[in-house]
Amino acid sequence: MSGLTQSATIGMALILSLSTAQAETRHHDAHIHGQGSLNIAIEDQTLYMEMDIPAHDILGYESVTTDSQKAELKQALNQLESASLWILPEAAACTLVNAKSHTDQPERKEHKEHQHRENTEHQHEHKHHSHHHDEHDSNNSGHMNFTATYTYQCNNTQAISHLKTRLFDQFKHSEKLSLQALTAKGAQSGELTRNTPEAAL
Repeated sequence: MSGLTQSATIGMALILSLSTAQAETRHHDAHIHGQGSLNIAIEDQTLYMEMDIPAHDILGYESVTTDSQKAELKQALNQLESASLWILPEAAACTLVNAKSHTDQPERKEHKEHQHRENTEHQHEHKHHSHHHDEHDSNNSGHMNFTATYTYQCNNTQAISHLKTRLFDQFKHSEKLSLQALTAKGAQSGELTRNTPEAAL
């Protein structure tokens, strides 16, 4: 395993520990528009970040069905992977080496085709079953989220005293990110908002 890959694995484990601490809260708070979460971990010369945010905050809607919406989704994913989204102190000399974004929207087309075959072959038997799945799909589409992860290599992570984001400039529906960080200073919490897009680390 390469040094960067091994380091990234350690970083993701740190991020996971922060995410696990938030998981119960996110499950019960269930999808608050305008509010996402950002987890940060600094290990050696590497900075890791993971953002979870409702699709409404990014797109202004939560169900992607039309071709234009699919195009907007693709554009949003590209924007979320842009190095310009986050601003770090110049003294830290950080370079974005990996960025990935995705949504948790299920692939519904294949399921609907399968459901249609079931209804055709067993129309009477599966009538209620089909209705239940339609409702289930509808509920899922109402809770779509984006997840984006970032890995930075920095010459001087000790100089990462703060973080600023352009998220609120690029996505007009986003309003707040709850922040949790694990750095050499220990565990910290805070928030980034449209009025205060910068937080101390």
